[in-house]
Amino acid sequence: MTSSKLKILYGPPGTGKTWRAAREAVRVIEPTVSDSDIMDRHSALVLSGAIVWVTFHPSYTYEDFVEGFRPEATDKGILYKPRSGPFRIACENVTRSAPLQQQFYVGQEIVSSTGQDYEVVAASADNVLLRNKKGKGAGLQTPVSLGLISKLSELGYLPGDLSIPGSEHERKKEIAEKVGYDMQTLFGMTGPLRAVWEVVAQAVPPKVDPRKVVLVIDEINRADLSRVFGELITLLEQDKRLGAAEERRILLPYSQTLFGVPQELSVIGTMNTSDRSLSTMDAALRRRFEFEEVRPDVSRCAYPYAGIDLRAILAGINKTIAVTATRERQVGHAFFETTRLEAIREDHSYAKTTQGELRAVAAMLRSFITPLLLDLFKGDWKRADFVLGRDFASGKGGLLEEVSNSSIFARAGDELDLVDLAEFAYPAWWDPDSPSWDGDKFGTYLSMAAN
Repeated sequence: MTSSKLKILYGPPGTGKTWRAAREAVRVIEPTVSDSDIMDRHSALVLSGAIVWVTFHPSYTYEDFVEGFRPEATDKGILYKPRSGPFRIACENVTRSAPLQQQFYVGQEIVSSTGQDYEVVAASADNVLLRNKKGKGAGLQTPVSLGLISKLSELGYLPGDLSIPGSEHERKKEIAEKVGYDMQTLFGMTGPLRAVWEVVAQAVPPKVDPRKVVLVIDEINRADLSRVFGELITLLEQDKRLGAAEERRILLPYSQTLFGVPQELSVIGTMNTSDRSLSTMDAALRRRFEFEEVRPDVSRCAYPYAGIDLRAILAGINKTIAVTATRERQVGHAFFETTRLEAIREDHSYAKTTQGELRAVAAMLRSFITPLLLDLFKGDWKRADFVLGRDFASGKGGLLEEVSNSSIFARAGDELDLVDLAEFAYPAWWDPDSPSWDGDKFGTYLSMAAN
């Protein structure tokens, strides 16, 4: 039985769950791919249909995920026809074959009689786009017109007839003129042209062997999972897959076709543990998935950067969050990575100096981290400030300051029992775009969060 994967990567925001999911999806299909090539292969596998991405949201339904009726304009007006969703498409991609009226399909491998190996990147009833998979021209993409092949066939040529030595210039020119092509263009694609032509000449589609396919569900816990998956929960089990001992098929409600889940399908999901307000994972579905926690990794923080130890600061922030709230709401390392901070620095046109880097850190804290903390603590700025380094015992540190409500309390007198209002301000001295910016003070105060 083909080994497939059912896994959910879970953790706080900014820990690289989606980043990990993309790489794991590639390694399910190509376990030996190198780290340097993995994202290029990811792009190619998405184009070929071997990796299918979908993002869940609160209004996502079974009709979106598996199949449902969708309007389609025809010469008879608007008709509603069943249309496959990402899950059914991923299952069908395991044994994808050419659509009706087509002989080629995305992801199809073609090996010509000369040994050249190609992959179909795009296909229609009229054209095929091939990518050279190996050799000197590896990665080169060449469009091939099926109309050109028809013309050449009508003129009595065979697939190998265009393999003409470079010295026979006049013969090449004669063929190019007959089909209305530029000679250099025509004879610059003889390899891909021959490969496609040989498939066309076979008159029957090539045999399609099952392949591994990965469905990646980003933010899997943001939808009502029992509604979205429905009866598919049972079909995901390995012993219920097609060809297994306890194979199960269901009758799809819209297309009225029997449907089963192939053994070659893997599902990888990502789950943000900070989304407490959203639906929890269905217990039946949870039992069928392997769960892997993706925790903040301080080693991924920019270092050295801005003259401060961002690794220690992130570790201190998360330690304080775990104590005051929950470890599931910690801050991810992605906010502190070099690429993220440098993008902020460049977007704000801060100088490539220690002060410019400090301003980038300040901008990141103001725009991303502090709002996350205030949301976590439901607007309690004192707890947020405590995470940011405030020592309430000594009154030192912290990046937020209290706005006095003394006049309001005085006006209420003894008639009204007022509670302390959650009023606070961002001091101008750590506003990276303010004339009052004080980088030294900001660096000192922020470092208190590491303790």
